[in-house]
Amino acid sequence: MISSVKIGTLFCTLALTLPSCGPKVYFEETAEIEEATWDYEDQKNFTFEITDTAQAYDLILEIDHAPDFAFQNLYVKNQTIFPSGDTISGQTSLQLADKYGQWEGDCGRRRCTTPILLQENAFFKALGNHTIQLNQYSRLPALKGIQSLTMRLQASEM
Repeated sequence: MISSVKIGTLFCTLALTLPSCGPKVYFEETAEIEEATWDYEDQKNFTFEITDTAQAYDLILEIDHAPDFAFQNLYVKNQTIFPSGDTISGQTSLQLADKYGQWEGDCGRRRCTTPILLQENAFFKALGNHTIQLNQYSRLPALKGIQSLTMRLQASEM
């Protein structure tokens, strides 16, 4: 008969030696939105270091919002700052709901979480720190219902 200590040791050994599921995450950071109201002036910055220019990356923005958020999408101004100091700016509409008004993400009673693939199979030309800045860009100076933003940089599964 195998003792419970041996079973526990075997389980722990297997758990530590099995490969992890999913792609390797190089960067993940969450920016909370105070009182779930995102103001124009409240810029969210995400800075990550690129150490391998041969690696393909996926850039994912996860948006947490209230289930009663008033809009099907979220407009953001975005700017990327490269290690050289060069920048690229733009505006993006991030879809949170389908054409029928059903939320795209997983929703509970207090929060909907929607991962949005911003860029797939991206290659960075330069080593060093890259910064992505996001500002809300809706018609309202204070957008209620956005709770947090999580930026994730992970290995692309080409």
